[in-house]
Amino acid sequence: MCAPKGGSPSTTATSWLYLNLETKAGRAIDYANVEPGDELFVSTLARFRPGRHLELQLQQTRHVLDRESGRLFRADLTEIRATWQFDLRTFVRWIGQRIAVDRNPALYVDEVEAASRELANQLLFAYKINPQTVIFAGYSDSLRDDPAGDLVRAARTLFLKLGYAWRG
Repeated sequence: MCAPKGGSPSTTATSWLYLNLETKAGRAIDYANVEPGDELFVSTLARFRPGRHLELQLQQTRHVLDRESGRLFRADLTEIRATWQFDLRTFVRWIGQRIAVDRNPALYVDEVEAASRELANQLLFAYKINPQTVIFAGYSDSLRDDPAGDLVRAARTLFLKLGYAWRG
């Protein structure tokens, strides 16, 4: 097998804009079915900082695996992040993700769904009390396809976490 070839060019166009492209293409292994295949991975990232407090980030990733007998899967991930930094100690961040996977069930040894879709959200608040202690509070949820093709809530979580670094 040949090692995947790819690159990761990135640029900071200005002090407020960062762009990145990561690619990988080459021979790969279909671990689910133990067969060789051809892989294509492309990920683009744009980070935008319009001011001192706000950072917006958009990332789009596509991963494709083809075998001699056809396309095994295509997976797409889109992620949007928005972070507001109030000061050095406090920030709030929202992350939204969309995951879509299309598979060819005939090429799998085990039974798999032909397609799956998921949406996920996370809202996080963080406050640093001192350099060793941080409080996190947040909410997350996810929506998944049901057999009728509708998105239904799969999970919902509220959380509170206290992080402390012990020093010896």
